Amino acid sequence: MNLSKTRHIVVVGAETPLRHMLQDTLHRAGFCLYTVQGGQDLFHILATNPVDVVLLNMPIPGVDSFSLCATVRQTSNLPILLLLRQGCIEEIVHGFELGADDYLCQPFEPLDLLFRIEALLRRAAWQALSGMAPVLMRRPVNQPTTNPWGVMM
Repeated sequence: MNLSKTRHIVVVGAETPLRHMLQDTLHRAGFCLYTVQGGQDLFHILATNPVDVVLLNMPIPGVDSFSLCATVRQTSNLPILLLLRQGCIEEIVHGFELGADDYLCQPFEPLDLLFRIEALLRRAAWQALSGMAPVLMRRPVNQPTTNPWGVMM
């Protein structure tokens, strides 16, 4: 993989075993990694350090993880990758509605994580070069809609 050593990732809410796996995997791939436990620490890191991707572990005990995702999206265009414990379709859809860019269900393969991060970084770089703002596909919450395949959401 061609991942730059200058890329910075912040991991939010990862418990010890997951945090250790992420630290090992991401450091080996050349990333600088910040780990925080909640929103206040996250926004301090975002204000004071370069960050290229946010990995948001969900749920975070004592924190409204979905509100945190929405706040990050409202305040930045940083790629957000959700690390979901349940992986139920409602969580996935809700995360995308709030501005997440991708997700992984736990447990996941470290190589899958690295390829998804690389894809997010590529997309963010392309958007920055093209001058295009990311297009967010949102629907009003609590209003059923039909997706392009005719399935009620």
